[in-house]
Amino acid sequence: MRKKLQRDLFDRDSYQPRLPFDTLDSKNDFPLRILHEMFIKFKLYGAGNSNATIRKHRYYFGLLLKFNNKIKLEDLTEVTIINFLEYLNTRERKIGNQYVVRVYKNSSIAIVRSILNIFFNWLLERNYIKVNPLEKIPLPKASYTDRRAYSPKEFEAICYAINTRIQWANLLIKKRNIAIIMFLALTGVRKRGVN
Repeated sequence: MRKKLQRDLFDRDSYQPRLPFDTLDSKNDFPLRILHEMFIKFKLYGAGNSNATIRKHRYYFGLLLKFNNKIKLEDLTEVTIINFLEYLNTRERKIGNQYVVRVYKNSSIAIVRSILNIFFNWLLERNYIKVNPLEKIPLPKASYTDRRAYSPKEFEAICYAINTRIQWANLLIKKRNIAIIMFLALTGVRKRGVN
């Protein structure tokens, strides 16, 4: 995968960047796509990020380009980013065989924000932009609790019912069933995994 990414950035024969870096006079002349490829190159070879991380950076930058294909450095403002986040919540996405509009969860918005924030901070450190457009946008509060999991009170009620309410045929069956239920509850294994 790293070689494929390298081929995307360089010509095979001359190892010169395909992107026209030499024809640009000032930092303001750099298109955002070229800057992002320079950022990817920095992250891949300078910081040694994994291929999965590079894919995330490309994917979320691609979403920004889907929002505005001709986005420029001057367009990176708080208003643009707010409009981009609105676009994420109103765009059609393919889920299964259908295209549906599904609102992003706060945790998904936080991921998009954190990935783009890394790129914007990189631009800020190199003086391509004056202000990070995400700086004043608050991070959404995300809850990472799984609603399918039992709460501590529900788990306690189950344990109490197993130990006191149910009349088991004998002590061996009681211990076996308690072990199975504890195994399922404490390890996150599905019922099918026990068979």
